[in-house]
Amino acid sequence: MGNPWQVYVVARVGWHVEHRSHASPDFHPASRDTAAPEDRRFVPVAAFAVREAAEVRMRELELEAARIFNPFGSLGPPSVLSSLPVADLCRRLGELVGPLPVEPFDASSRLRHWRLWWDEHAPTWSDETLAAVWELLDAVRFYAILEVDANEQFSIR
Repeated sequence: MGNPWQVYVVARVGWHVEHRSHASPDFHPASRDTAAPEDRRFVPVAAFAVREAAEVRMRELELEAARIFNPFGSLGPPSVLSSLPVADLCRRLGELVGPLPVEPFDASSRLRHWRLWWDEHAPTWSDETLAAVWELLDAVRFYAILEVDANEQFSIR
């Protein structure tokens, strides 16, 4: 039997938005490597006694976020979006959704064509297709599951 005090917290990943005067803002998740205080790296959303229930809720929330967030907006080069090499990412993305923009998808690209392509095509994708696309974009996540031992975190009186 597992720890009866174990709680699985679905938390929204904190994101930094950096505004630059000459360009669109940059977005990046807060992490241990950033100056963000601990309470800004994750924002609790829901808690569950069973990990599977937390995973279901996290997938639902990830899909909601994926519907409104364009990954080609302000995140940066391909390495910020995926752990896959660019050629593999583009090949697998094309297999999932069909023709991709003609513009190269690389660090030197301004990604304008990719932003417009996403805005035009992503709304037509099924939930399953969108989730599969975001699986390829594995370096970007909006939610995480934190395991918390409630007995250690809280004193019950």
